[in-house]
Amino acid sequence: MPSIVIIVLGLYLLSHIYLYLRLRSALPRRRGPRWAAALILLFLFSTLFLAGFGRRFLSPEMGGLFWSAGAWWFGFVFYAIGALLLLDIARLLIWLGRLLFLRGPGRSRFPAAGLKSLLAVGTAVVLLLLAGHLNARKLRVVSHPLRLKASCGPLEQLDLVLISDLHLGVLVNRGLLGQVVREVEALRPDLIVLAGDIVDRDILILEDEEVGELLSRLRAPLGVYAVTGNHEFIAGSDRAVEYLSRFGIIFLRDRAVKIGESFYLAGREDVTVRRRGGVEIPLENIMAVIDRDCPVILLDHQPRRIEEAAEEEVDLILCGHTHHGQFFPLNLITAALYPVSWGYGTMGATAIYVSGGAGTWGPPVRIGNTPEIVYLQIEFTEPGSDL
Repeated sequence: MPSIVIIVLGLYLLSHIYLYLRLRSALPRRRGPRWAAALILLFLFSTLFLAGFGRRFLSPEMGGLFWSAGAWWFGFVFYAIGALLLLDIARLLIWLGRLLFLRGPGRSRFPAAGLKSLLAVGTAVVLLLLAGHLNARKLRVVSHPLRLKASCGPLEQLDLVLISDLHLGVLVNRGLLGQVVREVEALRPDLIVLAGDIVDRDILILEDEEVGELLSRLRAPLGVYAVTGNHEFIAGSDRAVEYLSRFGIIFLRDRAVKIGESFYLAGREDVTVRRRGGVEIPLENIMAVIDRDCPVILLDHQPRRIEEAAEEEVDLILCGHTHHGQFFPLNLITAALYPVSWGYGTMGATAIYVSGGAGTWGPPVRIGNTPEIVYLQIEFTEPGSDL
């Protein structure tokens, strides 16, 4: 199990212990309410694990129910812990202020935080999650013009749509995909690319939802291409690719293709392949078959190998994965982890665009950002030309 997963699980467990201790201090001093609180928290803590590790013996419907409950609970815990910690810090500061500046009775009394305070925090968090859920449904189109070196064919302009992180599954399904399809159809792009995490965790759910008809409506004159993300590996990468390929999506798994005799489109297998017993193919091996006089656009789900793309003088790299943090203030962490965590950037002569994604992981909630599809209007020009 990767160390990052162990750290997250440890923090999640500590969060529940902290929640229990806060509840315990506010509940009546009787065994019944305290045991009930402990059992409820234990059940809620276990829902994600029951959904994840119980797929072999749970029905898809029951697994989906556990996953939905666990995902929403995860979002609640994330913000409830933050709010309670701020509340406890405020209580501590009040107590220290009393010790330093007050005299007489109550000077050393620690301010109580009773059940009413916990209910107020819980209500505020629920309202925040509902607002974030509404925000997660406000799909927007982000347009960005850019220039690449002259194509090696007749193409002078390329309208490209980048879709990332749909996470189709239990909580993100036909509703979001329908919005995406309608927006893309209205844009009428020359090329559509999907930068991974098209599925969330289970192909069976997509088959039950019959999303294929909507996926098959994603069409463009130069094709629809995709790469795997880490969640394709959770669902089973070969199975996910086989299923999605039925609907006209062409996967680039560590290979490159020439598009319209004008530029190359390359795609890398997600770095998760290393943890699944596979081999990570160096980018230079993929680039070896490419005519370097032609522009090269690279798809790579996670923006972790941007430096390698810049060293290989890729003209444009397109990524996703970060969700722009999805839950504020996690965007501050993604900004620290990746050279470019969202939006447009450059590294040397390489242009970079990292999409914040169209879907959501975990609870269908976005706070501090909005879901997006990216519309890139690319002009192929001679180096040094003025536009």
